[in-house]
Amino acid sequence: VLRYFLLSTHYRGPIDFSDEALHQAWAGLDNLYDLFLRLEEPSNSAGYGDEEMNEILNIFPDSFNEAMDDDFNTPVALAKFQTLRGEINLRLLTGGLSHGVRTNLQETLRKFGRVLGIFQVPTKDWKFRPVDKSFGEKNSQLSDDALKNLINKRNEARKRKDFKRADEIRKFLASEGIIIEDKPDGTSRWKR
Repeated sequence: VLRYFLLSTHYRGPIDFSDEALHQAWAGLDNLYDLFLRLEEPSNSAGYGDEEMNEILNIFPDSFNEAMDDDFNTPVALAKFQTLRGEINLRLLTGGLSHGVRTNLQETLRKFGRVLGIFQVPTKDWKFRPVDKSFGEKNSQLSDDALKNLINKRNEARKRKDFKRADEIRKFLASEGIIIEDKPDGTSRWKR
């Protein structure tokens, strides 16, 4: 997070250090690690978004290198990662991406991230935890089994169209620092 924070300011510019700035760096990096998590999920997609994604992916190296060649402009290089993240998320939601394209995207992100020293922590080791403005982590007291049980109950309530109960469970889990994300196929994933 500190490295991402430092890279978000041009090396010749002043660094405005604050808890808010660290929180923003954490959030930006967390969004990118969340993308890795989504790309690692099993996919049975026909890959209708593959062609568009491959075109975007072919442009990325040049735009990244252009930012770095412009007096080591790391803030612009980080912005290129965030733009690519948005494009990938759009393709995942609309057309789906095949396993091969997902793997290629992960390799490309890690390859160019290595230049900046980011994305070197394995996704499974990244801590997806909501943090408050002072970087205090919220830790859930729920066991994994209790958590899975609540998520199953929530999914059952959604199937029964009991959205009030499903929202109650989601709010309770959010109060425990657990984020639930619903996928288009009707399943859910969670992160602490």
